[in-house]
Amino acid sequence: MGYAVYVKSKAGKEKEDNGARERQENGVTQEVRVSTSGLNYIFQPSTVKPGKVKLIFDKVEGCARSFTIPNLKISKIVAPGEELIINVPKAGTYTARCSMNMYKGSLTVI
Repeated sequence: MGYAVYVKSKAGKEKEDNGARERQENGVTQEVRVSTSGLNYIFQPSTVKPGKVKLIFDKVEGCARSFTIPNLKISKIVAPGEELIINVPKAGTYTARCSMNMYKGSLTVI
């Protein structure tokens, strides 16, 4: 079973609410900022609840733009400022990596 993935470009991005992260209540999407440091994807926050999660890519370049989460069947070329809405169905640790398996990081669902 696949999961729905939605992308919104930087040009269509809604104004941020002073950096506040939305809590998942009544189907509201949680926000997670994704950047890179060294060869790691950094998720802030790194822990979310099951459901919709909006990934906002702040700093991604080179092969880190080829973002994948194999357990969720997600594979997408992303750019800084781009948003990707994913659905994390259950608790667990989801490993993200670039398509070359150089950049790695994890998102924990509780």
